[in-house]
Amino acid sequence: MNYEELLNTTTLNDQRPEEALTLLGTLIDLAHERRDEKGATHAIKLAEEFPLETWSSRDRAILKYFLSNAWSDVRNIQSPRSWEWTTNRSSDHCSCFGKRETNRSSTNCYQIDGARSLRISATA
Repeated sequence: MNYEELLNTTTLNDQRPEEALTLLGTLIDLAHERRDEKGATHAIKLAEEFPLETWSSRDRAILKYFLSNAWSDVRNIQSPRSWEWTTNRSSDHCSCFGKRETNRSSTNCYQIDGARSLRISATA
């Protein structure tokens, strides 16, 4: 689905959790790239209707991660700060959720289903 189709989506409850998370994560990331509060708040609204009692703990954790991104975007759009988060979607910098991989710059990166990645320095 493209961004406009996702904005016009009224429910994701007819999807399996993995599919719903993929679509929700895509909507949140596209809204972030566009600095579009409407997309972020629409994603939050869609997520409020998920039947979480039937979801695995893994899927609920991923949902909370995605929603934290959406709420952060809403807050930052409403009250901009002097700094911006940057994203890195390069596949050589990220690995699958739950795995860790060290790249050439000694940085570890965790990626959750194509969403914004978490970069963690390997040096402590």
